[in-house]
Amino acid sequence: MKLYLDKMNTLKNLCKTAICLLLILSFQTQIRSQDNAEEIVIKPFITLKYYNIQNQTQYLILQCQLKTGKKLEPIKNLGASIYLDDETDIKNLIGKIVTDARGKAKTIVPISFREKWKQSSHHKFIAVTDSIKGIGSKQAESEISIARLSLDTLNEADTRTVKIKLEESKDGKWIPVKDVEVKLGVKRLGSVLALGEGESVTTDSSGSASAEFTRATLPGDKNGLLTLIAKIDDNDSYGNLQMEKTVLWGKALKYENNFNNRSLWATGTKVPIWLLLVAGLIIFSVWGTLIYLIARFLKTRKLGLR
Repeated sequence: MKLYLDKMNTLKNLCKTAICLLLILSFQTQIRSQDNAEEIVIKPFITLKYYNIQNQTQYLILQCQLKTGKKLEPIKNLGASIYLDDETDIKNLIGKIVTDARGKAKTIVPISFREKWKQSSHHKFIAVTDSIKGIGSKQAESEISIARLSLDTLNEADTRTVKIKLEESKDGKWIPVKDVEVKLGVKRLGSVLALGEGESVTTDSSGSASAEFTRATLPGDKNGLLTLIAKIDDNDSYGNLQMEKTVLWGKALKYENNFNNRSLWATGTKVPIWLLLVAGLIIFSVWGTLIYLIARFLKTRKLGLR
């Protein structure tokens, strides 16, 4: 009896120990989950980019994103005010914009800022957002130096060359810019195709660079026209610059209308002759076989009735 009681006490002690261990593990798990919840950081990412197209059209694109933990999502329907150089003066207001479903918004620099633009060779764009829930208002800046990009072509014998030149404004003069990467290509449907083996060139001390056009058989429009593109993407000093030029370097695209010709994709009255013959042969074979079998059956039946 004593041995039995000792075993029961030992078993009780083991159960108490197991319960204590389970409680400790549960408490640790709860603490870890709370720590993980506290580690989730909410941080907004606001970027403002400057674009200059054909040295004429200038616009800005604002992108607003919210990072929650490891998840990055666009901030929709967020209002923002864009200023030139100084956000404290309403006269410097370029425009007010609202982000779309992608968290992006675009505004064009109006022509009314032309005189202020010419007063300096360096400008700063400032975006001030409306209040973000739980975060407040945020600000993004983009500083650029005024620059221009030119694109030209050269034909020598059988060689076609694309030439570019980059210059920046300083003290009312245009100064060549070196060591800047410029992408060169041909505009295609939804993409840009490289001129040759390399996708980009780098400007030299004269601000110039060139590349040979090696795609002589590239299809153009009906007249053989192609659109050449020179681009500078996300440069720290000049932003995004783009120039385009149309040249007669493509292979003329001849459109043939086969609507009234016989083909597999044509209407029922324009079915190919060979397809009609095949279909007719199959139909004749099937029905011919059935008629032959019925005729033999009837003849066999008559012979059996005699």
